[in-house]
Amino acid sequence: MYQVRYNIDLIKVLKYIPTKDQLKLKSFLQSLHNIKDPFIHAKKLKGANTLYRYRIGHYRILCDISNRKLTILVIDIAHRKNVYKNL
Repeated sequence: MYQVRYNIDLIKVLKYIPTKDQLKLKSFLQSLHNIKDPFIHAKKLKGANTLYRYRIGHYRILCDISNRKLTILVIDIAHRKNVYKNL
């Protein structure tokens, strides 16, 4: 099983997302704790060795997935038009 860790600022980010989308995102993040293969629904980002993204409606969850350490570090959650600007 993979250990899921979060960036501290994600709690603040979730406050500004509409409630309907918040519920979807929180549900997905909870299911991430029990996932056996995190690469099934993830898409690798170009130019990054370990960065992947999950698509939840109009929002994207950016993660750093490490196979050696069996960890998933959730880096950012943002709307699809803004998420890639910070990379």
